[in-house]
Amino acid sequence: INNSGVIFAIDRRTAKITGTIRGLTSPRYMHFLSDTKAYVTDLYARAITIVNPESCQITGRIDVNNGYGRQHPTEQMVQYKNFVFTNCWSYDNKILVIDSDTDSVVDSIEVGIQPTSLVIDKYDKIWTITDGGYKGSPYGHEEPCLYRIDAETRQIEKRIVFDLNDAPSEVCLNGTRDTLYFINEAVWRMDVRADAVPGEPFLKYNNTIYYGLTVDPKTSEVYVADAIDYVQNGVVYRFSPQAVPLDTLRVGITPGAFCFAE
Repeated sequence: INNSGVIFAIDRRTAKITGTIRGLTSPRYMHFLSDTKAYVTDLYARAITIVNPESCQITGRIDVNNGYGRQHPTEQMVQYKNFVFTNCWSYDNKILVIDSDTDSVVDSIEVGIQPTSLVIDKYDKIWTITDGGYKGSPYGHEEPCLYRIDAETRQIEKRIVFDLNDAPSEVCLNGTRDTLYFINEAVWRMDVRADAVPGEPFLKYNNTIYYGLTVDPKTSEVYVADAIDYVQNGVVYRFSPQAVPLDTLRVGITPGAFCFAE
């Protein structure tokens, strides 16, 4: 709960709280390295917090100060070998590389303005999409871009540029991690080896506000959240990998994220 600086551990079978981690600033995402070690990124803290999920204790912190009087605001995480990559979204343009053996930042990759999400495909390629900032932003405003980065060399291999007024977001992968999905008004899908975004979307834009997107890691069924107007209860649509409608679910206001319990 980032506004409260706390993480609750909840038993998924009983929905009861089993532990609490306090002492955080604005926690965002959690990446588990083992049963006893996890990283927690943060929007405002000058560090990534290291926690023990079993004891719910903070065990350390990784300095992410950018050296210019402010921190890198860290977000999502992916792992390649012993290295954890995290995108820095708010007024930033970096993907940090953390050595999980030494719990230290060892490298950074510069991309476009404000990388919003992060995934790693079956070929060990990291994908991120930037929102380009906004008009009048003190950090700048540019065309959003989709990047493919080799996890081994940390070199940018592909950069797909969108129109300045586009708003791509929510990059995710299917269950076999060979197909990329993202939102840009419509929902788009592309093979991770493709050189360009297809001409036709996976799901067409139809006066909807697609706000959340995920793919079931076992079935590759696609779940799309529609915020409608950000006031009334939203809707989640479920589609087959062939874009066949399967289900419609009424949910709460502004649905934006999903998770799957094993």
